[in-house]
Amino acid sequence: MKKLIFTVEIEFEDKVCSDGDIREVMHNVADGLSFVADREGLAPEDSETFTRKIKVSSSVIDDSVEKVIV
Repeated sequence: MKKLIFTVEIEFEDKVCSDGDIREVMHNVADGLSFVADREGLAPEDSETFTRKIKVSSSVIDDSVEKVIV
């Protein structure tokens, strides 16, 4: 399987309502995953594969953020 889809739930203390705030959270999540992918990797430790792309989308707004890992 080349593509895995996970559902991640993030809960904040206060409301995050605006589209701009939601986009910022999506970028932050993508940046965090990219950081790990660039260093330790997201693939299983005993695997020879590597992460090629990360896509974060929202269930609230019709938008997504993609990061290509090189």
